[in-house]
Amino acid sequence: GKKVAGIFVDGGGLGLGPISILRRLGYNPIDVGFGTKSSNNKYRLKMDQIWGDMRDGLSSLCLPLNDEKLVSQLTQREYGINDRGQIALESKKQMRARGAESPDIADALALTYYSELSYELPRMLEEYSQNNNWDYSPLDYKL
Repeated sequence: GKKVAGIFVDGGGLGLGPISILRRLGYNPIDVGFGTKSSNNKYRLKMDQIWGDMRDGLSSLCLPLNDEKLVSQLTQREYGINDRGQIALESKKQMRARGAESPDIADALALTYYSELSYELPRMLEEYSQNNNWDYSPLDYKL
């Protein structure tokens, strides 16, 4: 398999199957648990928090503008404020009831906001540079 810094999977519902398969293949996926409690009191659930973090980071992402399905999924999910003043995204069941599709692609993108893995980047860049016989290493650059 490919070396990866992290594989984040929502283990709720049908997510347990992919987690089991990934583990059998020698990977160590991280079960995110969209339905678990948020670590930020601004949000009701971990899913709400991750989507909020994704929203905050969208301006710095380089996403394909012509991916209509992704754009649709990123913009169709509604939210509200619960009785504790927390942001709460609508459930997939609520989305289906109003005729919206399941935001599976957007959820996959949101999972990348579960945890920062930047501490792995220098090691991964060094390994990549060594394995590709480059004359230039981004780690050798000095300002």
